[in-house]
Amino acid sequence: MEFKLFSDIIDSIEKVIKGISALKELPQQERNHYREIINDTCVILDSAILLVVNRLGDILMNNDIGKFSEELQTLDNFQDWLKLERDVRLCNNLRVAGREMNSLWSKSSDRLDFQDIKEFKRFMQDIEHGERELANYISLSLARLAENGRLVNRAPLTIDNAKRTVRGVKNALLNERKHLITVQIKLLDEII
Repeated sequence: MEFKLFSDIIDSIEKVIKGISALKELPQQERNHYREIINDTCVILDSAILLVVNRLGDILMNNDIGKFSEELQTLDNFQDWLKLERDVRLCNNLRVAGREMNSLWSKSSDRLDFQDIKEFKRFMQDIEHGERELANYISLSLARLAENGRLVNRAPLTIDNAKRTVRGVKNALLNERKHLITVQIKLLDEII
């Protein structure tokens, strides 16, 4: 099962970095502002990835089949993700980052040449509206795992197979996080 939760947005941020770093004529103050906006967005995305990774790690620690199945089924619960985002105070930061990234796009879109920015713009518009959209995005993305929780111990899905799938998703998220960190380092190196 191939799993990508944030890969498209990370790839889009990488394209933004390449575009801005190529615009040497931008005043240093404007370049620094863009760099700060993109860095803040990377930090928020990292926080969102870690929320999901930590939740999956907690679920994997359950060895009781009933508890594991119950916890797995909650992965598509919008209200749980919304509460978690609010508890870690991700909400306001998401709105600010969304507004700033949309502002960056509108100010520089005529100077930047990107092939596929539709998904990026949609995602940024969604997070501009705050935590509700991110919670919905995460819960929908994890719906297949939640369904596995309802199927645990019904042939052919055993708890071992379900845990293997959860570990695979967790590892995929960790790889996305590595990619995000690489992109963030590129940002710090290229936009100076």
